[in-house]
Amino acid sequence: MSFPKILLIVVSLVVAAAAVAYWQLGGWQEASVQTIAPEGGAYRMVGKPYTGTPGHPEMEKIFRDVRKRWEGGELPGMMAIAVFREPLTNKDTLEQFMGVLLPPNFTPSPLPEGYELLQIPARQSVQARLEAHSSVWPSPRTLREKIEGYAQQQGHQLRQDVTLEKYVSPRRLEVEVPIR
Repeated sequence: MSFPKILLIVVSLVVAAAAVAYWQLGGWQEASVQTIAPEGGAYRMVGKPYTGTPGHPEMEKIFRDVRKRWEGGELPGMMAIAVFREPLTNKDTLEQFMGVLLPPNFTPSPLPEGYELLQIPARQSVQARLEAHSSVWPSPRTLREKIEGYAQQQGHQLRQDVTLEKYVSPRRLEVEVPIR
């Protein structure tokens, strides 16, 4: 067997294995989009704001601190990020609030040092839910585009000042945008 044939077989096997792995992780799953009503008519988060460039060490430090407190049970709820300004490039400014989405009727008292309580009023939101492993999730911006398409079809006007990313589990991401 010639080298080009062997190479073709090996490349074909690698591509097939990669496609199967991508499928197993849920890579071809489509996000479901629906209108929801957040509990209590608002999103309530405890966390820290960040304004700066994506991937900056300060951003990573805040995320690690929030995750540590959440994993340790100090902040019950769900890891979430409220994005107020999405950068177009890695050099643009990102404005977000990293924290934990609180369960209804719960507020930690006192708040951890340096932490703030954020409330985002929302009677209704449009939610994109994706069931796939986090390694194959599309960008939140891609899910935001699906949300905008759905909202347009339904006649909803979305708020342009905030997008909520809820990290439900390593296999589930929910992106929500409040309706005006």
